[in-house]
Amino acid sequence: MSPSISWNKFIVPTTAGLMLSAALVGCSSQNLAQRQGVLGSQAMPVAAQPFEHPLADLPGESFSMLPRIDLTRENVASQIVVEATIFDSRTVVPQISEFVMDPPQTIKPYLPAHHRDKTLQAGVPNDLPLGNLIDEPRVAPDASFPGLTNTGWNPPDPSLAVGPNHVVSVVNSDIAWYTKTGTRQFLNRLGVQGNPGFFEPVGAGNFTFDPKCMYDQKTGRFIVVALEVYTSTAFIDIAVSDDSDPNGVWYKYRTPAVVSIGSTTYWVDYPGIGYDDNAFYVSGNLFKLQGNGGGWGGVIYRIFDKTPMLTGAPVTISDLRDANSASVQVGQVFGPSSLPFFVSLQSSSALRVQSITNPLTAPAFATTTVTVPTGTNPVDAPNNGGFISTVDRRIMNVHWRNGNLYATHTTLAAGKNQARWYHMDTGNWPTSGGVTLVQSGNIDGGAGVHTFFPAIASNAANSVALVAAGSSSSQFASVNATGRGANEPAGTMGALTQLIIGTQSASGRWGDYFDIAVDPNDDSTFWMVGEYQVSGGWRTTINSFVVTPPTPDVTFEWTASSTTVSPNQSVTLTLSANRATGEWYGGGKFNVRVDGLDAADLFDTGGGLIGPEIAGDFTVGRAQAYRNFPTDGALIYNLNSNIIEGSGDGGSIDHAVIPPLLGGSPPLINPTPVWSMTFTPGATLGDRVFSSQFTDATLGQGGIPISTLFADGSITISVVANNCPVDLNGDGNVDVLDFFVFISLFNTGDAQADLNNDGIVDVLDFFAFISLFNIGC
Repeated sequence: MSPSISWNKFIVPTTAGLMLSAALVGCSSQNLAQRQGVLGSQAMPVAAQPFEHPLADLPGESFSMLPRIDLTRENVASQIVVEATIFDSRTVVPQISEFVMDPPQTIKPYLPAHHRDKTLQAGVPNDLPLGNLIDEPRVAPDASFPGLTNTGWNPPDPSLAVGPNHVVSVVNSDIAWYTKTGTRQFLNRLGVQGNPGFFEPVGAGNFTFDPKCMYDQKTGRFIVVALEVYTSTAFIDIAVSDDSDPNGVWYKYRTPAVVSIGSTTYWVDYPGIGYDDNAFYVSGNLFKLQGNGGGWGGVIYRIFDKTPMLTGAPVTISDLRDANSASVQVGQVFGPSSLPFFVSLQSSSALRVQSITNPLTAPAFATTTVTVPTGTNPVDAPNNGGFISTVDRRIMNVHWRNGNLYATHTTLAAGKNQARWYHMDTGNWPTSGGVTLVQSGNIDGGAGVHTFFPAIASNAANSVALVAAGSSSSQFASVNATGRGANEPAGTMGALTQLIIGTQSASGRWGDYFDIAVDPNDDSTFWMVGEYQVSGGWRTTINSFVVTPPTPDVTFEWTASSTTVSPNQSVTLTLSANRATGEWYGGGKFNVRVDGLDAADLFDTGGGLIGPEIAGDFTVGRAQAYRNFPTDGALIYNLNSNIIEGSGDGGSIDHAVIPPLLGGSPPLINPTPVWSMTFTPGATLGDRVFSSQFTDATLGQGGIPISTLFADGSITISVVANNCPVDLNGDGNVDVLDFFVFISLFNTGDAQADLNNDGIVDVLDFFAFISLFNIGC
């Protein structure tokens, strides 16, 4: 890392920026106007159309017009400012346009000739542990629906982003978004073949490629990125939605991406996208565009100041270059972090992990290496009559959450391709310390089955999910998912769950990668997009699933207790587990039985927890724990219950959500959750009106039943006799005389007026008196 930073600032002033924007969108606006003049605003079917070779600058465009991005010196930032075009997607007519390009085309021949030496630097061999799959599946599939289909481009390079209510997906070279039930709301081309194409209003031409998308859960925005390259010009197009609904306004920027290294210019290929608290990031390989220099320029790291892009204001863009990196992927950051994370390959036995310090003020690289199990480049994967290019051993995606860094790629192991994943601990790096490998594993699909195109993510419970392609000489390419609970043996994941399988073989540069995201609504459900082949070409599938940790093997031996309580009496119950052994991987929901009452007599007023599941059973509390309990460890629950006789046909129960286990030994749960219960009258002396049997529960993650989660203990509350608390004059009748006595006691704050036994005479006691007075006691 350089001890100091020298800045080359190429600021586009506002007026110049407007001129640049006008020049760049001029051709696009003309094309759009011509189409609308002929076709009006009516929806139109889009027929098969030939594709013109894109390697020609658009009219009025040339490299000389663009701000200069000089990255001749490594670790020295170049900076420009670019203005936005604000566009409302709802003005696109029609909202859904199917495009067909016949015959299908492969992207690479339309790009400038490019090549780099992919020989993997030999690392020091090691025998680090490497996990694999276990026999039990960990995936519970949920919603699924068809994604984008054959656009005429190979490979499709599918990517997806998931917001609160929508899924956005991109491929070469289309964009679409859907509701989470699969209703497609928008479909269009990314370039000028649309009406207008998604990036056409900002000036994009007829060749947009390598699109990617993501959802920034920190700001609640969708982000879409696509690349362009022509004879002497190149661009990174980026769009940011104005809120969490992709329908509507987008702020779109067409940012110059011709990089000068000495007298040679370079264009950007194979992007990575990610974000942290303050910026969006795009990485990309640099290949020669024009000049006499070398054909390989390293990697560009582009920093977009996030704040102005959220309102469509001009954005300051900073670029850095690293000549020693290749095919870098950017982490999508979950949890607080003002710094980004990048991962690429260093050698056959090491990863290159990077960050950028002071990204918005004085950006500079921080770089470290992490030793990992030795691997080698993959080979083409057989798929029942064809051979799919697995590209190479490059990193496919990166995910960071609260100090845990995950990355995936494909390697050759045991004579076949196997997806591999890594879990690293970033600690306080790059501020201090280093990055260490926590665990890693291969995804062995079984005899003869190759796995490739992996993508990985984690959720709030630190469960990990992975999606990958699978195929063999007798099996068409399929989409598969697996996962692991937070505390499972290191390096292991569950058996592969096949989500969909193709019906035709595929060959050549077919896929490139899959993608995965976490649902921001629950930070638990995973969504993925993958590819398969049918007779009409490639298809994508969008699926959601949850990772189901193994059934806990836990026994709590409770100190059982039994209590009697008078109506209106408050009671505190303490449950002590004198021994808790085994492992508990998921959150639990307590089922509480109120004897003698039907489910219809009780309902959950807490909002967010399940109501009655079977007659008399309903959930009143939830505990989430991800701990290994030590033998003879103490686990304490203090439960406050206020038992009040009420009136009417129904009753209610307010639940107390018990937060995750706190640290320390022994582990403790919040000691003061409050349960309030109301039940209809009719209980007689000796009846059990509250009976909590800790014998059955439900996991909070995925709703998987647990048997014998709690054992050997129960709590019982029975009704006992007491004097009617509102017969205050003791004459055996509840009448107006008692009302006058209560008012007198209430006004003086007398303890006899404390009917709810909370130590305070207040309006709650008045309401309690009125309720009991109305029913005669």
